[in-house]
Amino acid sequence: RVSANSNLAGMTGEVLNHYEMGTYVPTWSGATTPSHYRNGIDSGTNTNGLSYVRIGNQVTVTGTAFWTGASINNARPYMSLPFQARIYSVSGTIANYSLGVTSEIHYLNYDSTTSINMLVQNNSGLHSAFGDNTNGEMYFNITYMTY
Repeated sequence: RVSANSNLAGMTGEVLNHYEMGTYVPTWSGATTPSHYRNGIDSGTNTNGLSYVRIGNQVTVTGTAFWTGASINNARPYMSLPFQARIYSVSGTIANYSLGVTSEIHYLNYDSTTSINMLVQNNSGLHSAFGDNTNGEMYFNITYMTY
């Protein structure tokens, strides 16, 4: 358990009711499942899932998904979350090295309390699918509030 220091003037806090770190393998819809993952917990280069850290009601998901010999061209992938999210609390970034063309802006969009939708912003500023690719990697940094 972790708690705030009660000797600090003006500070309030509570004992955290949950602390956990681990990995999970997300389920995917609307896209081919990645061939493997990399996370910040396991020592190997190829692992079985993404990393997550839960402190109280805040969850952070990090890691990389790799597609090898399988394109997610014209896909708007949906990826499951390790814990149920509060409505519209999901935020994060997607960095890419080989998914789509470099001019595309990749971002997360709230889908439901159990999954997120990964989209591309096209030149018109509209939601779009990922561009042409045959292999790719997607880097995640996702933070959200759970119950």
